[in-house]
Amino acid sequence: MIFLRNTTLRPLKTARSCHTNFSLGGTQSWLFGFEGYLDIETIESQIFGSKLGRLHWSEYGSALSRHKSNQFGNCEGIDPTTDPAVHQKVKDAINPAPNAMRVFTLVDTSMMTVTLFEAKRPPVTVLLCAQEGGMQRAIACSYDWTTGTCYRETVLRMATPILEQMSRVPRVRFGMKRKNGHEKN
Repeated sequence: MIFLRNTTLRPLKTARSCHTNFSLGGTQSWLFGFEGYLDIETIESQIFGSKLGRLHWSEYGSALSRHKSNQFGNCEGIDPTTDPAVHQKVKDAINPAPNAMRVFTLVDTSMMTVTLFEAKRPPVTVLLCAQEGGMQRAIACSYDWTTGTCYRETVLRMATPILEQMSRVPRVRFGMKRKNGHEKN
């Protein structure tokens, strides 16, 4: 009888400890991307099922990232839409014109960061190409299946530990600017 009680209580205790220490050890990290903007609480509840403050905004991830100093003098990311210029870009991107910049959100479940950025087309891959200021320079690319080419859409900055979790590719066909009938060069 006591053995059954302990077995029954152990999963409840484990579940409670998992939700209070924010540790996701032994899990696969992912990059989730979507078009548009959502507040960080909504993103977290959709991915993890609850809002426990696991995710935070990227401090320097893109040109749209915003940050401030906290009470200890450390830099912390803040919601980019608190800046009126970024808020207007988000509003303008709701119904974009053809070839206009659109707003996308990238969620990194390894570093638990959320990055808001602009691009003309939805990126489908991220290529880490260089290191700058202790962070990795990441090129978010769209893919043209007719030529098998990845095209640069935007450049992001990602924390260095992400490098260890990404696989290397021996070669890639890469283009800086896509040419088609809709864009003027």
